Amino acid sequence: MGRGQGQTITGVLRKDDYLIQGIKLFAENMEFSVEDSNKLLRFLNSTSCPSTIKGRAYQEAKLLVENEEAWEAETLSDEDDAAYREANFYFYVLMDDITLLETAMLVSDEDRQIIFETAQPIIADLKKKKLIREDHKAVIIPFTFSQRKQDGKLFVPYGQQLPIVGATLINALLIGNKPFLKKVIAHELIHGNATFYAGIPDEVSDETLYPKITKAHRIFLNEGIVDWLANHYSTGDPNLNPDDLGQEVWYNVNKYLRNTLFISENITPYLTSVLGDGETIQGKMTDLLRNIPGQTELRRALESVPSLQQKLEALQDLTYENPLETP
Repeated sequence: MGRGQGQTITGVLRKDDYLIQGIKLFAENMEFSVEDSNKLLRFLNSTSCPSTIKGRAYQEAKLLVENEEAWEAETLSDEDDAAYREANFYFYVLMDDITLLETAMLVSDEDRQIIFETAQPIIADLKKKKLIREDHKAVIIPFTFSQRKQDGKLFVPYGQQLPIVGATLINALLIGNKPFLKKVIAHELIHGNATFYAGIPDEVSDETLYPKITKAHRIFLNEGIVDWLANHYSTGDPNLNPDDLGQEVWYNVNKYLRNTLFISENITPYLTSVLGDGETIQGKMTDLLRNIPGQTELRRALESVPSLQQKLEALQDLTYENPLETP
């Protein structure tokens, strides 16, 4: 993360001014374009942006503006430096999915309401089944995005979880396929409940502990556990995805099958063998996602399941660019 080049802001600013100046400083620190910065501002100022997210964005922007001079001079305390970096990370997560967030403003009020009404009983049921925490505050943002690929297939991103922001993005294009929509909502909510986000995940220490485990391995394992749970919740079978109901074939409708089969083969038998009285396999599987603050999605599972590290290392064909498709 580089030092920003924006001039220091002085005097008392209005909330919108803090937001504008803070995002400007962030974009300079992280080398994002003015165009993308303006897109983020438009989203944050739209009715599609939940008030909790805009409120947090204002606080983080204010922190950036008021601490920029000390950041430039490298005189921030360790605590304030960590908070400054986290503020940048907050905006980085939003900016990283600005293409999806931008389309949130195109979702009709009717479709937005359908998504909300579909999500509420799922949230309550997941809490009842202890697949997400009782205090989990689910912030749902419907978006609408698709892209026609060169081979004619339609690429539709189903959903996205925004760590640290605490938002769950759900594609309104799935409304015509209610079983699959419900599964995607469950999948993303379980993602959001996976860990207590506190600062930037410490991938460096993971690389030191597990030098042969790549980021692609971490994604593969995390998506496998989450989709195993989401499928089990939706269909009763951890490897069965809700049918696409004859809709146009989209990319990767069942893109995590390889992942869930890996989980069923290499994790489920061990968890079953150590079940205690009153425990469930779903509960044990969920516990593998509950990392302590700062850890990546990898650590608890590798420390809990014997030989899992070696089984993951044997997967040599995974790539970060597309770690999920079977060759």
